[in-house]
Amino acid sequence: MENHTVQPHQLLNSQVRHLAYINSLFDFDESEFALRLNTFLKERFTYWLNKGRKMLALGVLDPAMLQNLRTIKPEMLCQHYAQGEHAEPHPSPDRALIDAFCDEATTRNLSIEPRALEAKMLNRLIAELSKLAKKHVQYSPDLINDKPKFDDVNDYESINLLNELSAFKNFARRAERNVNVKNNEHLRLQICVAEFTKSKFKEVGKSGAQQYNTTLKLLLSIFGNDKLVTDFCGKDVIKFKNTILNIKSGRKDNGVEQTLGVKSVVKYLSNARQFFEWLIEVPKYIDTNPLKGVSIKLKEKHQKKRRKFEHEEIHKIVTYEIKSKKEAKKIRNAAKWFAIIALYTGMRLNEIASLTLRDIKHAEGIDYIDLTLYNGKSDNAPRIIPMHSKLIERGFLHYVDEMRKAGESRLFPELALTSATAKRDGPGSQVGNWFNDTMLAKIGIDKKAELDAGRLVDFHSARHTVVSRFKYQGVDGYIVKQLLGHEQEKDITWGTYSGREGTKLSVLKKVIESLDY
Repeated sequence: MENHTVQPHQLLNSQVRHLAYINSLFDFDESEFALRLNTFLKERFTYWLNKGRKMLALGVLDPAMLQNLRTIKPEMLCQHYAQGEHAEPHPSPDRALIDAFCDEATTRNLSIEPRALEAKMLNRLIAELSKLAKKHVQYSPDLINDKPKFDDVNDYESINLLNELSAFKNFARRAERNVNVKNNEHLRLQICVAEFTKSKFKEVGKSGAQQYNTTLKLLLSIFGNDKLVTDFCGKDVIKFKNTILNIKSGRKDNGVEQTLGVKSVVKYLSNARQFFEWLIEVPKYIDTNPLKGVSIKLKEKHQKKRRKFEHEEIHKIVTYEIKSKKEAKKIRNAAKWFAIIALYTGMRLNEIASLTLRDIKHAEGIDYIDLTLYNGKSDNAPRIIPMHSKLIERGFLHYVDEMRKAGESRLFPELALTSATAKRDGPGSQVGNWFNDTMLAKIGIDKKAELDAGRLVDFHSARHTVVSRFKYQGVDGYIVKQLLGHEQEKDITWGTYSGREGTKLSVLKKVIESLDY
Protein backbone atom coordinates (compact mmCIF):
# COMPACT_ATOMS: atom_id res chain seq x y z
CA MET A 1 0.00 0.00 0.00
CA GLU A 2 1.44 3.36 -1.02
CA ASN A 3 2.19 5.93 1.65
CA HIS A 4 0.55 9.20 0.53
CA THR A 5 1.81 12.36 2.25
CA VAL A 6 -1.07 14.63 3.21
CA GLN A 7 -0.26 18.32 2.77
CA PRO A 8 -1.41 20.70 5.54
CA HIS A 9 -3.42 22.70 3.00
CA GLN A 10 -5.16 19.56 1.82
CA LEU A 11 -6.04 18.62 5.37
CA LEU A 12 -7.36 22.06 6.31
CA ASN A 13 -9.25 22.38 3.05
CA SER A 14 -10.88 19.03 3.67
CA GLN A 15 -11.74 19.98 7.26
CA VAL A 16 -13.29 23.29 6.26
CA ARG A 17 -15.43 21.80 3.50
CA HIS A 18 -16.46 18.92 5.76
CA LEU A 19 -17.55 21.32 8.49
CA ALA A 20 -19.40 23.41 5.92
CA TYR A 21 -21.28 20.28 4.86
CA ILE A 22 -22.11 19.36 8.47
CA ASN A 23 -23.27 22.89 9.19
CA SER A 24 -25.54 22.78 6.15
CA LEU A 25 -27.41 19.91 7.84
CA PHE A 26 -28.08 21.96 10.96
CA ASP A 27 -29.23 25.48 11.55
CA PHE A 28 -26.17 26.82 13.40
CA ASP A 29 -26.38 30.54 14.07
CA GLU A 30 -24.07 33.25 12.81
CA SER A 31 -22.13 33.49 16.06
CA GLU A 32 -21.06 29.87 15.72
CA PHE A 33 -19.82 30.57 12.19
CA ALA A 34 -17.91 33.61 13.41
CA LEU A 35 -16.30 31.58 16.23
CA ARG A 36 -15.23 28.85 13.83
CA LEU A 37 -13.84 31.39 11.33
CA ASN A 38 -11.89 33.27 14.01
CA THR A 39 -10.45 30.00 15.32
CA PHE A 40 -9.31 29.12 11.82
CA LEU A 41 -7.73 32.56 11.27
CA LYS A 42 -5.86 32.43 14.59
CA GLU A 43 -4.57 28.98 13.73
CA ARG A 44 -3.35 30.15 10.32
CA PHE A 45 -1.82 33.28 11.83
CA THR A 46 0.19 31.16 14.28
CA TYR A 47 1.14 28.69 11.55
CA TRP A 48 2.46 31.33 9.15
CA LEU A 49 4.20 33.33 11.86
CA ASN A 50 6.09 30.26 13.08
CA LYS A 51 6.88 29.37 9.47
CA GLY A 52 8.30 32.85 8.90
CA ARG A 53 10.37 32.70 12.10
CA LYS A 54 11.86 29.38 11.04
CA MET A 55 12.67 30.52 7.51
CA LEU A 56 14.33 33.70 8.80
CA ALA A 57 16.58 31.62 11.03
CA LEU A 58 17.45 29.36 8.10
CA GLY A 59 18.16 32.30 5.83
CA VAL A 60 15.48 31.32 3.34
CA LEU A 61 13.58 34.58 3.77
CA ASP A 62 15.30 37.91 3.15
CA PRO A 63 14.77 40.22 6.18
CA ALA A 64 15.02 43.29 3.93
CA MET A 65 12.12 42.04 1.79
CA LEU A 66 9.99 41.46 4.87
CA GLN A 67 10.76 44.94 6.16
CA ASN A 68 9.71 46.41 2.81
CA LEU A 69 6.21 45.00 3.25
CA ARG A 70 3.71 47.51 4.56
CA THR A 71 0.49 47.52 6.50
CA ILE A 72 -2.53 49.78 6.27
CA LYS A 73 -5.13 50.79 8.81
CA PRO A 74 -7.54 47.88 9.47
CA GLU A 75 -10.54 50.19 9.00
CA MET A 76 -9.33 50.81 5.43
CA LEU A 77 -9.66 47.09 4.71
CA CYS A 78 -13.14 47.05 6.26
CA GLN A 79 -14.23 50.00 4.11
CA HIS A 80 -12.75 48.30 1.05
CA TYR A 81 -14.79 45.12 1.59
CA ALA A 82 -17.89 47.13 2.45
CA GLN A 83 -18.23 47.53 -1.33
CA GLY A 84 -19.49 43.93 -1.42
CA GLU A 85 -19.07 41.99 -4.65
CA HIS A 86 -17.37 44.99 -6.30
CA ALA A 87 -14.44 44.80 -3.89
CA GLU A 88 -11.20 43.42 -5.33
CA PRO A 89 -10.27 40.19 -3.44
CA HIS A 90 -6.86 40.22 -1.80
CA PRO A 91 -4.03 37.74 -2.50
CA SER A 92 -3.94 34.97 0.10
CA PRO A 93 -1.74 31.95 0.89
CA ASP A 94 -4.99 30.21 1.97
CA ARG A 95 -7.20 31.24 -0.94
CA ALA A 96 -9.04 27.90 -1.31
CA LEU A 97 -9.84 27.75 2.40
CA ILE A 98 -11.15 31.30 2.57
CA ASP A 99 -13.20 30.67 -0.58
CA ALA A 100 -14.89 27.78 1.27
CA PHE A 101 -15.83 30.05 4.17
CA CYS A 102 -17.09 32.69 1.72
CA ASP A 103 -19.23 30.14 -0.11
CA GLU A 104 -20.78 29.05 3.18
CA ALA A 105 -21.44 32.64 4.28
CA THR A 106 -23.11 33.37 0.94
CA THR A 107 -25.19 30.18 0.97
CA ARG A 108 -26.45 30.83 4.51
CA ASN A 109 -26.90 34.56 3.82
CA LEU A 110 -24.64 35.57 6.71
CA SER A 111 -23.51 39.17 7.21
CA ILE A 112 -19.92 38.16 8.01
CA GLU A 113 -17.28 38.84 5.32
CA PRO A 114 -14.55 36.17 5.70
CA ARG A 115 -12.21 37.90 3.23
CA ALA A 116 -12.26 41.15 5.19
CA LEU A 117 -11.37 39.32 8.40
CA GLU A 118 -8.56 37.37 6.72
CA ALA A 119 -7.24 40.55 5.17
CA LYS A 120 -6.99 42.08 8.64
CA MET A 121 -5.22 38.94 9.85
CA LEU A 122 -2.68 39.10 6.99
CA ASN A 123 -2.19 42.79 7.67
CA ARG A 124 -1.29 41.94 11.27
CA LEU A 125 0.89 39.04 10.11
CA ILE A 126 2.92 41.42 7.95
CA ALA A 127 3.44 43.69 10.96
CA GLU A 128 4.68 40.79 13.12
CA LEU A 129 6.94 39.37 10.40
CA SER A 130 8.46 42.84 9.90
CA LYS A 131 9.23 42.97 13.62
CA LEU A 132 10.90 39.55 13.41
CA ALA A 133 12.95 40.70 10.41
CA LYS A 134 14.09 43.78 12.31
CA LYS A 135 15.16 41.60 15.27
CA HIS A 136 17.01 39.30 12.89
CA VAL A 137 18.94 42.21 11.35
CA GLN A 138 19.81 43.56 14.80
CA TYR A 139 20.99 40.12 16.07
CA SER A 140 18.34 40.06 18.78
CA PRO A 141 19.04 37.57 21.65
CA ASP A 142 15.48 36.29 21.20
CA LEU A 143 16.63 34.40 18.09
CA ILE A 144 19.88 32.88 19.46
CA ASN A 145 18.35 29.58 20.55
CA ASP A 146 16.50 29.05 17.27
CA LYS A 147 18.26 26.14 15.54
CA PRO A 148 15.73 24.79 13.04
CA LYS A 149 16.59 22.26 10.36
CA PHE A 150 15.57 22.50 6.74
CA ASP A 151 14.23 18.98 6.58
CA ASP A 152 10.63 19.48 5.62
CA VAL A 153 9.59 19.89 2.01
CA ASN A 154 6.65 21.97 3.23
CA ASP A 155 9.03 24.74 4.21
CA TYR A 156 8.86 25.80 0.58
CA GLU A 157 5.47 27.18 1.55
CA SER A 158 7.36 30.11 3.03
CA ILE A 159 8.48 31.20 -0.40
CA ASN A 160 4.88 31.14 -1.57
CA LEU A 161 3.91 33.07 1.58
CA LEU A 162 6.39 35.83 0.78
CA ASN A 163 5.09 36.08 -2.79
CA GLU A 164 1.50 36.32 -1.58
CA LEU A 165 2.37 38.94 1.03
CA SER A 166 4.26 40.98 -1.56
CA ALA A 167 1.17 40.86 -3.77
CA PHE A 168 -0.92 41.75 -0.70
CA LYS A 169 1.20 44.88 -0.26
CA ASN A 170 0.26 46.08 -3.75
CA PHE A 171 -3.37 45.17 -3.14
CA ALA A 172 -3.35 47.11 0.14
CA ARG A 173 -2.01 50.18 -1.63
CA ARG A 174 -4.78 50.02 -4.22
CA ALA A 175 -7.44 49.44 -1.57
CA GLU A 176 -6.14 52.31 0.54
CA ARG A 177 -6.02 54.63 -2.46
CA ASN A 178 -9.55 53.70 -3.56
CA VAL A 179 -10.96 54.19 -0.06
CA ASN A 180 -9.16 57.51 0.25
CA VAL A 181 -10.63 58.63 -3.07
CA LYS A 182 -14.11 57.58 -1.98
CA ASN A 183 -13.74 59.35 1.37
CA ASN A 184 -12.18 62.47 -0.17
CA GLU A 185 -14.18 63.01 -3.35
CA HIS A 186 -13.48 66.75 -3.21
CA LEU A 187 -9.71 66.09 -3.45
CA ARG A 188 -9.90 64.11 -6.70
CA LEU A 189 -7.83 65.71 -9.46
CA GLN A 190 -10.78 65.78 -11.86
CA ILE A 191 -12.98 67.61 -9.33
CA CYS A 192 -10.24 70.10 -8.40
CA VAL A 193 -9.49 70.84 -12.07
CA ALA A 194 -13.18 71.50 -12.71
CA GLU A 195 -13.38 73.88 -9.73
CA PHE A 196 -10.18 75.63 -10.78
CA THR A 197 -11.39 76.22 -14.32
CA LYS A 198 -14.67 77.69 -13.04
CA SER A 199 -12.74 80.09 -10.84
CA LYS A 200 -9.64 80.88 -12.90
CA PHE A 201 -11.17 81.10 -16.36
CA LYS A 202 -13.15 84.12 -15.22
CA GLU A 203 -9.87 85.97 -14.64
CA VAL A 204 -7.97 85.05 -17.81
CA GLY A 205 -8.78 85.62 -21.47
CA LYS A 206 -9.76 83.06 -24.07
CA SER A 207 -6.15 82.40 -25.07
CA GLY A 208 -5.07 81.99 -21.45
CA ALA A 209 -7.99 79.66 -20.77
CA GLN A 210 -7.00 77.50 -23.77
CA GLN A 211 -3.43 77.25 -22.50
CA TYR A 212 -4.60 76.28 -19.01
CA ASN A 213 -6.99 73.76 -20.52
CA THR A 214 -4.19 72.10 -22.52
CA THR A 215 -2.01 71.82 -19.41
CA LEU A 216 -4.77 70.47 -17.18
CA LYS A 217 -5.84 67.88 -19.78
CA LEU A 218 -2.25 66.66 -19.87
CA LEU A 219 -2.19 66.49 -16.06
CA LEU A 220 -5.36 64.37 -16.05
CA SER A 221 -4.11 62.11 -18.86
CA ILE A 222 -0.92 61.35 -16.91
CA PHE A 223 -2.30 60.85 -13.40
CA GLY A 224 -5.95 59.98 -13.97
CA ASN A 225 -9.17 61.47 -12.66
CA ASP A 226 -8.95 59.82 -9.24
CA LYS A 227 -5.49 60.99 -8.22
CA LEU A 228 -5.78 62.92 -4.95
CA VAL A 229 -4.17 66.36 -5.11
CA THR A 230 -2.80 65.75 -1.63
CA ASP A 231 -0.83 62.75 -2.93
CA PHE A 232 1.36 64.63 -5.42
CA CYS A 233 5.04 64.14 -4.64
CA GLY A 234 8.49 64.60 -6.15
CA LYS A 235 8.20 61.49 -8.33
CA ASP A 236 4.98 62.84 -9.84
CA VAL A 237 6.65 66.16 -10.63
CA ILE A 238 9.52 64.38 -12.40
CA LYS A 239 7.04 62.27 -14.37
CA PHE A 240 5.04 65.36 -15.39
CA LYS A 241 8.12 67.31 -16.43
CA ASN A 242 9.60 64.43 -18.43
CA THR A 243 6.28 63.93 -20.23
CA ILE A 244 6.24 67.58 -21.28
CA LEU A 245 9.84 67.42 -22.46
CA ASN A 246 8.91 64.53 -24.77
CA ILE A 247 5.88 66.16 -26.40
CA LYS A 248 6.37 66.53 -30.16
CA SER A 249 6.09 70.05 -31.53
CA GLY A 250 5.28 69.09 -35.14
CA ARG A 251 8.50 70.69 -36.42
CA LYS A 252 11.21 68.63 -38.10
CA ASP A 253 14.95 69.16 -38.18
CA ASN A 254 16.87 67.03 -40.72
CA GLY A 255 13.85 64.75 -40.88
CA VAL A 256 13.72 64.31 -37.09
CA GLU A 257 10.57 65.48 -35.34
CA GLN A 258 11.40 68.03 -32.68
CA THR A 259 10.05 68.38 -29.16
CA LEU A 260 8.51 71.50 -27.64
CA GLY A 261 10.60 74.63 -27.32
CA VAL A 262 11.74 75.98 -23.97
CA LYS A 263 9.02 78.63 -23.80
CA SER A 264 6.28 76.06 -24.37
CA VAL A 265 7.69 73.75 -21.70
CA VAL A 266 7.98 76.63 -19.24
CA LYS A 267 4.35 77.59 -20.00
CA TYR A 268 3.13 74.07 -19.20
CA LEU A 269 5.03 74.11 -15.89
CA SER A 270 3.86 77.62 -15.06
CA ASN A 271 0.19 76.77 -15.69
CA ALA A 272 0.41 73.62 -13.56
CA ARG A 273 2.19 75.60 -10.83
CA GLN A 274 -0.65 78.14 -10.83
CA PHE A 275 -3.16 75.30 -10.43
CA PHE A 276 -1.43 74.00 -7.31
CA GLU A 277 -0.99 77.53 -6.01
CA TRP A 278 -4.75 77.96 -6.32
CA LEU A 279 -5.25 74.75 -4.31
CA ILE A 280 -3.19 76.33 -1.52
CA GLU A 281 -4.80 79.77 -1.52
CA VAL A 282 -8.48 79.14 -2.30
CA PRO A 283 -9.81 75.76 -1.11
CA LYS A 284 -6.66 75.28 1.06
CA TYR A 285 -6.43 71.58 0.20
CA ILE A 286 -2.63 71.49 0.26
CA ASP A 287 0.10 73.34 2.16
CA THR A 288 2.98 73.31 -0.29
CA ASN A 289 3.25 73.58 -4.06
CA PRO A 290 4.92 70.44 -5.52
CA LEU A 291 6.01 72.43 -8.59
CA LYS A 292 7.56 75.30 -6.68
CA GLY A 293 10.97 76.10 -8.15
CA VAL A 294 10.59 73.58 -10.99
CA SER A 295 11.58 75.05 -14.35
CA ILE A 296 13.85 74.52 -17.33
CA LYS A 297 16.52 76.70 -18.84
CA LEU A 298 18.67 76.53 -21.93
CA LYS A 299 21.89 78.38 -22.56
CA GLU A 300 21.50 81.50 -24.64
CA LYS A 301 23.23 79.95 -27.65
CA HIS A 302 20.67 77.11 -27.76
CA GLN A 303 17.58 79.33 -27.62
CA LYS A 304 15.66 80.13 -30.78
CA LYS A 305 14.72 83.82 -31.07
CA ARG A 306 11.84 85.03 -33.19
CA ARG A 307 12.90 87.69 -35.67
CA LYS A 308 11.03 90.54 -37.36
CA PHE A 309 10.20 90.66 -41.05
CA GLU A 310 12.47 92.73 -43.29
CA HIS A 311 11.07 95.47 -45.58
CA GLU A 312 11.32 93.31 -48.69
CA GLU A 313 9.52 90.45 -46.92
CA ILE A 314 6.79 92.80 -45.69
CA HIS A 315 6.18 93.98 -49.26
CA LYS A 316 5.86 90.37 -50.45
CA ILE A 317 3.44 89.56 -47.62
CA VAL A 318 1.05 92.48 -48.11
CA THR A 319 1.01 92.04 -51.91
CA TYR A 320 0.76 88.24 -51.86
CA GLU A 321 -1.96 86.80 -54.08
CA ILE A 322 -3.24 83.24 -53.93
CA LYS A 323 -3.20 81.76 -57.43
CA SER A 324 -3.80 78.07 -56.82
CA LYS A 325 -7.43 76.99 -56.45
CA LYS A 326 -6.49 74.51 -53.73
CA GLU A 327 -4.38 76.85 -51.60
CA ALA A 328 -6.24 78.15 -48.52
CA LYS A 329 -9.43 77.09 -50.30
CA LYS A 330 -11.73 77.35 -47.27
CA ILE A 331 -10.12 80.41 -45.69
CA ARG A 332 -9.48 82.75 -48.64
CA ASN A 333 -10.64 85.98 -46.99
CA ALA A 334 -8.81 85.27 -43.77
CA ALA A 335 -5.66 84.29 -45.68
CA LYS A 336 -5.76 87.60 -47.56
CA TRP A 337 -6.27 89.90 -44.58
CA PHE A 338 -4.73 88.31 -41.46
CA ALA A 339 -1.07 89.16 -42.10
CA ILE A 340 -1.91 92.67 -43.36
CA ILE A 341 -3.98 93.40 -40.24
CA ALA A 342 -1.21 92.01 -37.99
CA LEU A 343 1.50 94.14 -39.66
CA TYR A 344 -0.50 97.37 -39.35
CA THR A 345 -2.00 96.82 -35.87
CA GLY A 346 0.27 94.40 -33.99
CA MET A 347 -2.76 92.24 -33.14
CA ARG A 348 -2.37 88.60 -32.17
CA LEU A 349 -3.49 85.75 -34.42
CA ASN A 350 -6.53 84.73 -32.36
CA GLU A 351 -7.48 88.35 -31.67
CA ILE A 352 -7.89 88.86 -35.41
CA ALA A 353 -9.79 85.58 -35.75
CA SER A 354 -12.25 86.65 -33.04
CA LEU A 355 -13.13 90.04 -34.58
CA THR A 356 -16.79 90.82 -35.17
CA LEU A 357 -18.22 93.49 -37.45
CA ARG A 358 -19.30 95.47 -34.39
CA ASP A 359 -15.62 95.81 -33.46
CA ILE A 360 -14.97 98.00 -36.53
CA LYS A 361 -15.97 101.53 -35.50
CA HIS A 362 -15.60 105.21 -36.39
CA ALA A 363 -15.24 108.19 -34.04
CA GLU A 364 -13.61 111.64 -34.12
CA GLY A 365 -13.05 111.17 -37.84
CA ILE A 366 -10.96 108.04 -37.21
CA ASP A 367 -11.71 104.41 -38.13
CA TYR A 368 -10.55 102.02 -35.41
CA ILE A 369 -10.78 98.48 -34.08
CA ASP A 370 -12.49 98.22 -30.70
CA LEU A 371 -11.16 95.42 -28.51
CA THR A 372 -12.45 96.83 -25.21
CA LEU A 373 -14.82 93.88 -24.76
CA TYR A 374 -12.24 91.32 -25.82
CA ASN A 375 -11.44 88.70 -23.17
CA GLY A 376 -7.92 87.98 -24.35
CA LYS A 377 -4.55 86.72 -23.24
CA SER A 378 -4.10 89.21 -20.39
CA ASP A 379 -5.99 91.86 -18.44
CA ASN A 380 -4.53 94.46 -20.81
CA ALA A 381 -5.79 92.78 -24.00
CA PRO A 382 -8.95 95.00 -24.14
CA ARG A 383 -7.96 98.15 -26.06
CA ILE A 384 -8.64 100.29 -29.13
CA ILE A 385 -6.38 100.39 -32.20
CA PRO A 386 -6.74 103.13 -34.84
CA MET A 387 -6.83 101.83 -38.40
CA HIS A 388 -3.67 102.49 -40.43
CA SER A 389 -4.21 104.43 -43.67
CA LYS A 390 -2.43 101.66 -45.63
CA LEU A 391 -4.95 99.13 -44.32
CA ILE A 392 -7.80 101.35 -45.53
CA GLU A 393 -6.11 101.92 -48.91
CA ARG A 394 -5.92 98.17 -49.46
CA GLY A 395 -9.71 97.95 -49.22
CA PHE A 396 -10.22 96.66 -45.71
CA LEU A 397 -13.28 98.85 -45.01
CA HIS A 398 -14.77 97.76 -48.34
CA TYR A 399 -14.39 94.14 -47.19
CA VAL A 400 -16.10 95.04 -43.90
CA ASP A 401 -19.06 96.54 -45.81
CA GLU A 402 -19.34 93.38 -47.92
CA MET A 403 -19.58 91.22 -44.80
CA ARG A 404 -22.25 93.51 -43.34
CA LYS A 405 -24.32 93.38 -46.52
CA ALA A 406 -24.02 89.59 -46.48
CA GLY A 407 -25.66 89.61 -43.03
CA GLU A 408 -22.59 88.25 -41.25
CA SER A 409 -21.77 89.06 -37.64
CA ARG A 410 -18.17 87.88 -37.64
CA LEU A 411 -15.44 89.46 -39.76
CA PHE A 412 -14.15 86.04 -40.83
CA PRO A 413 -17.12 83.65 -40.60
CA GLU A 414 -15.27 80.88 -42.46
CA LEU A 415 -13.14 80.20 -39.38
CA ALA A 416 -14.50 77.46 -37.12
CA LEU A 417 -15.00 78.32 -33.47
CA THR A 418 -16.16 74.97 -32.10
CA SER A 419 -13.86 72.43 -33.78
CA ALA A 420 -11.43 70.46 -31.61
CA THR A 421 -8.48 72.30 -33.17
CA ALA A 422 -10.07 75.71 -32.63
CA LYS A 423 -10.83 74.91 -29.01
CA ARG A 424 -7.29 73.67 -28.43
CA ASP A 425 -5.23 76.18 -30.44
CA GLY A 426 -7.67 79.03 -31.03
CA PRO A 427 -9.87 79.99 -34.01
CA GLY A 428 -6.94 81.47 -35.93
CA SER A 429 -4.84 78.30 -35.92
CA GLN A 430 -5.93 77.26 -39.44
CA VAL A 431 -4.73 80.57 -40.90
CA GLY A 432 -1.56 80.45 -38.81
CA ASN A 433 -0.72 76.99 -40.09
CA TRP A 434 -1.26 78.02 -43.71
CA PHE A 435 0.87 81.15 -43.26
CA ASN A 436 3.71 79.31 -41.53
CA ASP A 437 3.76 76.20 -43.72
CA THR A 438 2.82 77.57 -47.17
CA MET A 439 2.99 81.32 -47.57
CA LEU A 440 6.41 81.85 -45.95
CA ALA A 441 7.95 79.29 -48.30
CA LYS A 442 6.31 80.94 -51.34
CA ILE A 443 7.78 84.35 -50.53
CA GLY A 444 11.25 82.81 -50.20
CA ILE A 445 11.66 82.28 -46.44
CA ASP A 446 13.41 78.98 -45.63
CA LYS A 447 12.21 78.13 -42.12
CA LYS A 448 14.70 75.27 -41.76
CA ALA A 449 17.62 77.52 -42.59
CA GLU A 450 16.28 80.08 -40.15
CA LEU A 451 16.03 77.47 -37.39
CA ASP A 452 19.56 76.26 -38.11
CA ALA A 453 20.66 79.85 -37.60
CA GLY A 454 18.80 79.99 -34.26
CA ARG A 455 15.89 82.10 -35.52
CA LEU A 456 12.13 81.54 -35.55
CA VAL A 457 9.99 83.00 -38.31
CA ASP A 458 6.21 82.62 -38.18
CA PHE A 459 2.97 84.59 -38.04
CA HIS A 460 3.90 86.06 -34.65
CA SER A 461 6.92 87.68 -36.32
CA ALA A 462 4.48 90.34 -37.58
CA ARG A 463 3.93 91.45 -33.99
CA HIS A 464 7.70 91.55 -33.44
CA THR A 465 7.98 93.65 -36.60
CA VAL A 466 5.52 96.21 -35.23
CA VAL A 467 7.35 96.45 -31.90
CA SER A 468 10.73 96.81 -33.65
CA ARG A 469 9.42 99.60 -35.86
CA PHE A 470 7.91 101.48 -32.93
CA LYS A 471 11.22 101.21 -31.10
CA TYR A 472 13.12 102.52 -34.12
CA GLN A 473 10.72 105.48 -34.40
CA GLY A 474 11.24 106.29 -30.69
CA VAL A 475 7.60 105.76 -29.71
CA ASP A 476 6.85 106.05 -25.99
CA GLY A 477 6.94 102.61 -24.34
CA TYR A 478 3.68 103.17 -22.45
CA ILE A 479 1.75 103.84 -25.67
CA VAL A 480 3.34 100.82 -27.36
CA LYS A 481 2.20 98.56 -24.52
CA GLN A 482 -1.25 100.12 -24.66
CA LEU A 483 -1.60 99.43 -28.39
CA LEU A 484 -0.26 95.88 -28.13
CA GLY A 485 -2.21 94.96 -24.99
CA HIS A 486 0.88 94.39 -22.87
CA GLU A 487 1.02 94.68 -19.08
CA GLN A 488 2.41 97.95 -17.74
CA GLU A 489 4.62 95.97 -15.32
CA LYS A 490 2.91 97.41 -12.25
CA ASP A 491 4.14 100.91 -13.10
CA ILE A 492 2.93 103.14 -10.25
CA THR A 493 2.57 106.29 -12.36
CA TRP A 494 0.88 104.78 -15.40
CA GLY A 495 -0.71 101.78 -13.72
CA THR A 496 -1.81 102.65 -10.20
CA TYR A 497 -2.43 106.39 -10.42
CA SER A 498 -3.92 106.56 -13.93
CA GLY A 499 -6.32 103.66 -13.39
CA ARG A 500 -7.97 102.54 -16.65
CA GLU A 501 -7.54 105.91 -18.36
CA GLY A 502 -6.35 105.44 -21.95
CA THR A 503 -4.57 107.66 -24.47
CA LYS A 504 -6.87 109.64 -26.76
CA LEU A 505 -7.62 108.22 -30.20
CA SER A 506 -5.87 110.95 -32.22
CA VAL A 507 -2.57 110.34 -30.40
CA LEU A 508 -2.82 106.58 -30.97
CA LYS A 509 -3.56 107.26 -34.66
CA LYS A 510 -0.29 109.19 -35.06
CA VAL A 511 1.63 106.34 -33.46
CA ILE A 512 0.04 103.71 -35.72
CA GLU A 513 0.89 105.79 -38.78
CA SER A 514 4.57 105.61 -37.78
CA LEU A 515 4.53 102.07 -39.18
CA ASP A 516 5.98 103.32 -42.46
CA TYR A 517 6.35 100.17 -44.51
